[in-house]
Amino acid sequence: MSQSTTLPPLNKPTGKHEGYAAQAKNSLLGTPPAPSDSMASLGVQNVDDVMDGSVATLSVNDIDCYDHNPRTQQNPRYAEIKASIAANHIQNQISVTRRPGHKRYTVYGGGNTRLTIAKELFAEGDARFATLTVIVRKWQGESNVVASHLVENELRGDISFWEKAAGIADIRKFLNDETGRQLKAPELHNELRKRHGLNFGARTISNMLFAVDQLAPIGQWLTAAAVNQHLRPAFLSIFDVAAKLDRSGDVKDALTAVLHQHAARLTTLETERLETDKSDVNADETDPASLLKTEQLLSEINSAAAKVFGYDPRKLLAMRKALAANPKIAHETLTLISADLPENTSSAADATSSTNTAKQESQPKPKRDSNQDSKAGAVQQPQNVPTSTTGPQHPQPTAATTSTASSSGAASATTEVADQQTLRNDLIAALAELNDLVFLGDFVFQTENKLPLNLYIDFPAEGFGSADGMILQPELAHYRAAVWRLLVANTGQLDRRYTQIIDPLNEGKECLWRSAFDRGETVFHQKAESLLGEPLDSAGQDDMHLLFTKPEIRRAVVRVLSKIDSYRSIQKELDGFVPLFAH
Repeated sequence: MSQSTTLPPLNKPTGKHEGYAAQAKNSLLGTPPAPSDSMASLGVQNVDDVMDGSVATLSVNDIDCYDHNPRTQQNPRYAEIKASIAANHIQNQISVTRRPGHKRYTVYGGGNTRLTIAKELFAEGDARFATLTVIVRKWQGESNVVASHLVENELRGDISFWEKAAGIADIRKFLNDETGRQLKAPELHNELRKRHGLNFGARTISNMLFAVDQLAPIGQWLTAAAVNQHLRPAFLSIFDVAAKLDRSGDVKDALTAVLHQHAARLTTLETERLETDKSDVNADETDPASLLKTEQLLSEINSAAAKVFGYDPRKLLAMRKALAANPKIAHETLTLISADLPENTSSAADATSSTNTAKQESQPKPKRDSNQDSKAGAVQQPQNVPTSTTGPQHPQPTAATTSTASSSGAASATTEVADQQTLRNDLIAALAELNDLVFLGDFVFQTENKLPLNLYIDFPAEGFGSADGMILQPELAHYRAAVWRLLVANTGQLDRRYTQIIDPLNEGKECLWRSAFDRGETVFHQKAESLLGEPLDSAGQDDMHLLFTKPEIRRAVVRVLSKIDSYRSIQKELDGFVPLFAH
């Protein structure tokens, strides 16, 4: 026979615990408290005293949808869910919370759709939805509520990339306010993982925050893949170039304008799609993200940024690649990068045509900043490209040759042109390195004329001993004179046929070399000797020797000569040599 055990008397509930017991009894009996007395029914006066997870019956009109719910689009199964709730009531209780000092409750951790439907059914006359039995959660901060909603939506798998990104951005904002810190993506990742079990990863979070900060106008049409693989890398590379050129603000404004224009077009397309009979629309086409044409957007932002800089879009693409390969590249070197050629062309003629078209349609180059150039020195690029055909003509393919060219021949020609562009960029980069040591900016100019190096050397307007009004050290003047001699001998312009196609004007300013040439042999040689201190045709051995006494200058000069040799080796040059002044 078992021995009975006397249980100790139960403690009579008092205070707020007594209120919880009464609340539970009332719920079981189906006699909910008056809506306006919901807190009093729990025996508490302050929201901080609410026991987390307690049950309450509240008026449906005392509860609001959460105003920072990451999900902004209506649930696609809304009608189906509403029919189910109308037939079976709400099976999964909604959790609510209340901000300190507020009288109204808000949804906590999902349930906004169910609350909206309950309000609609009550407004339609269904008295069963006058009150809702809910789970009351203690207020733990705005970031906690947003994260709880995000967890719920993530579990359901019915939240878009943009909604998720916006939720992450809200959590960052609220956590920053609550902690007094500015959380970076890795720290935010750790907080979400520890507090809520959300494990997006720091890189994914970083991409989401970028989307919210930089791509908001087109947010609803974004996908994770578009942002991670294409848009973020493109925007960041453009921003990097803008920072190098000190145009960050202008570029940001230009790109934002493109996003707004793109968003307007997408909105129109989406409206047209919604007006289309859904039976004629594929399932994939109902997703807003399917409307975003990433390649088109990438092209538009590159063109918009290029316009700010005053460059051809292909030049900006080349600059972005160069900066990505070498983040420490100098400002002057970066601006000297030439435009990339198109990767795919149907024929050699197409490649040449597209290149020429780009040259003709390129935006005006930025005006030279004399103060900046005098310090760092940049090889100048004239705006005006001569259109004269009086100079030497290179052989051109006939129509028959072009039309019958094989695909392999076209590919070979395209590769050859691309190789030529690469060698040209290498030469410009080498000159820029030498320019950092010996200022060349007042006599080295790029040109699209048919000169062997696509460069010409002018007489320095202020001589070798000064530049932009600054008196230079005598040693530097000797270096400049020596480099000038060296380059003049390699540009081809000592041949009159090449000098004759140099543009007489450079950005509206007189080209001194061409002007002196046009005025005759005597004037030309007087000009050269006044600058060099000796005749142009003298050897200038002292200056040349000086160039090779400084190791860093010697290395830079050798590099330039090497790049000149590589570039000229693939160029089609005129046969023979015609002196500037033939007798």
